Amino acid sequence: IDPRHRYGHNLHFYYDLWFESESSQPFFYWLVFNPSF
Repeated sequence: IDPRHRYGHNLHFYYDLWFESESSQPFFYWLVFNPSF
């Protein structure tokens, strides 16, 4: 899924952030390219 395996068990936490942000970007695109991380 994420080729760098950076998030592991924290993935649900980031998913919740993405969901609450109502981003129009796909989740994994947002996860990789989000400048706030």
